[in-house]
Amino acid sequence: MRPTHRALVLASAFLCLTLQSCSLIEPESQMPLLVWYADLLPGRGFEGLNEVRAAGFTIAHVEEGDQQQNRLKLALADSLDLQLLVTDRRLLRAGLDELPLETAVFEAVQDYRPFSSLWGYLVAINPQRRDFPRLGRIQEQLAQADPDHPAMFLIPDIDAVALDFAVASYSAYLTLFMEIVRPAVLTCALLSDSDYRMRADGYTHLDLLHRVSARYKVPFWGVVQCLAPELQPPPQHSHLRVQIYSALAYGARGVHYYAYQAPPKLSFRAASAFQQNNGMPNRLYDEVKTINSELQHLAPVLNQLQVEAVFHTDPLPNGCLPLPTDALIYRIDGKNILISYLRSKHGDRYALLLNKDTDRGAKIRVYFAHSVKKVIEIGKNGLFTQETIWNLAQNRNERMTFLLFKAGDGILLKIE
Repeated sequence: MRPTHRALVLASAFLCLTLQSCSLIEPESQMPLLVWYADLLPGRGFEGLNEVRAAGFTIAHVEEGDQQQNRLKLALADSLDLQLLVTDRRLLRAGLDELPLETAVFEAVQDYRPFSSLWGYLVAINPQRRDFPRLGRIQEQLAQADPDHPAMFLIPDIDAVALDFAVASYSAYLTLFMEIVRPAVLTCALLSDSDYRMRADGYTHLDLLHRVSARYKVPFWGVVQCLAPELQPPPQHSHLRVQIYSALAYGARGVHYYAYQAPPKLSFRAASAFQQNNGMPNRLYDEVKTINSELQHLAPVLNQLQVEAVFHTDPLPNGCLPLPTDALIYRIDGKNILISYLRSKHGDRYALLLNKDTDRGAKIRVYFAHSVKKVIEIGKNGLFTQETIWNLAQNRNERMTFLLFKAGDGILLKIE
């Protein structure tokens, strides 16, 4: 029996047919799920990385270390089927210190490329406009010396870029970054408030990331805020879900969780999102483990879809569009719902629906166009990986169904 929070309760006009075990789209790859792990605690190196892997993260970003420390971390990760994003001072300072840029890149590649757990190299955090030419040279050198392991650049959010007087806008910043640095992946912070909810301008920000990603044919990953500042409650699973599914609705190809532990160089005191004070996993750890499992069940389908348009029900976020009346889903009786229309390269049509309310679940009415004959929900539960199919062809009247969401959750539908 399917969990009640994921059930689709159909109107009487709908006929529930069958379950299919075949995949809708051939699997392509996993979804990259990166977590900023901060640093390995003394005596808990293997255990800590194993907790990261067990939670379903595919990549861990560990703090800056020297060559010996980084090689030790990679050796531990080699035995765990976990990839690492390596931070090396030579690359962070390449072109700034006396060591020539080309030499810094060559030495780093020679030190780390032999490890099977190497995912890539962190090159810059919150770069400014004046850094772009140097970062472009590092990107070019790394792509030549080690094409299998990309350079990673963590892009600042709108507020930080506003302080960089060398650029006129955030859009101009991203355009220059893509033109000069030419990254393999665009990793950018989402806009959430101190209570982990999406900011009023968060969806126009996501729309910009989607357009830049599509223009340069470079995937973007959304950075999810899950670090709890001191004296503030930690995030709930619904806060993380809304950030993640919002990013996926605008075409994100990966998720970067910030952070598993409070980074040691953080400018403010904060508590770990996923650990108790004694360093052991907490309740949110178990919940994010479930979220990561769901994302990997959706990944073979999501990885092959392109976003066509995104709409919202009331209350309408700043700069966003309401649901048009001539769409495949032309009406939704429910507030705080996001609807993303997606299409595969074969022309198959999908819709990702998200309940943006982080406090409560929702039961909504969804009305489909008369041309819709079938609706398929893509399974994301580890205990239920098949797809549930509803044949709507026999209904000559209104095509309506109920969808049940838990707080902050998303549902992916195929529409035929």
